[in-house]
Amino acid sequence: MKKPWIQALRLIKGTVRLYGSPTDVLVTRSIFSAVRQAHSKYLSYLDSEKQKEAVEAARKKEATQTAENLEIAKKKQRT
Repeated sequence: MKKPWIQALRLIKGTVRLYGSPTDVLVTRSIFSAVRQAHSKYLSYLDSEKQKEAVEAARKKEATQTAENLEIAKKKQRT
């Protein structure tokens, strides 16, 4: 796991131990705000990854098309 994930898990574990039980942890407006912000960042991340994959697929398709065009051109020169 990455370092931020480990830090977050340790923070949660420490908080739960402090309160005694997960159901005893107070859920405040700031916690809701943090969760919303984290979710928004995650959705942004997913969107950027999706765009990167689309660009990569377009590049791959273009490269394939270029290779096919070169092959066709070579065949025309032979005949």
